[in-house]
Amino acid sequence: NGETESSEDDEEPMSLGQACIQQYNGNYIVHVGEIFGDTLSMDQGPWGRSSSPMFQQQLAAEFHCILKLKLPSWLHVRDSLTVWKRSEVCSIIFASEEDEDESEADEVEYRHIPPEEQLPTDFAAPYLSHLINGQSAAASSTRESLPISNTRGVQGLNSYRDSDHGEDEKVPKNSNKPEESDTMT
Repeated sequence: NGETESSEDDEEPMSLGQACIQQYNGNYIVHVGEIFGDTLSMDQGPWGRSSSPMFQQQLAAEFHCILKLKLPSWLHVRDSLTVWKRSEVCSIIFASEEDEDESEADEVEYRHIPPEEQLPTDFAAPYLSHLINGQSAAASSTRESLPISNTRGVQGLNSYRDSDHGEDEKVPKNSNKPEESDTMT
């Protein structure tokens, strides 16, 4: 049966990581290395060199990231340690407007990620952090309640602002400079 063999040959072979995640029944996964969107390599972009694209797609579909830490690495590598938690799946049923027949209702599944497990969605490069710092009090109070502050980014902004950029470039002063107690030791 030549057709079956050729169609199987066209498919990308399953990676060990993908095979493992399909069999894994636990609730947490720790990933060490480059992850989607973090690689600087044009050859491995956008997935990185650490795990296969299919593994990362399945990881992101079934789990949500609850921790991401940058690891020391070479200039051309952006390794991180990420912790992923299995997402709960919730169903939403949309009733048909025309008929009250329940068999016509559409059921859609969504991942439920509690607010306390959601990573911040607002972030910017250090030289653009003033765009985020000017947000509403509710949004900034959420960021300020996080246990780890990005002092390195603020310091980078301050050194950029304090360096000589000429008269045309104006970088606003950051009034939200972290206190000494906010820095990690």
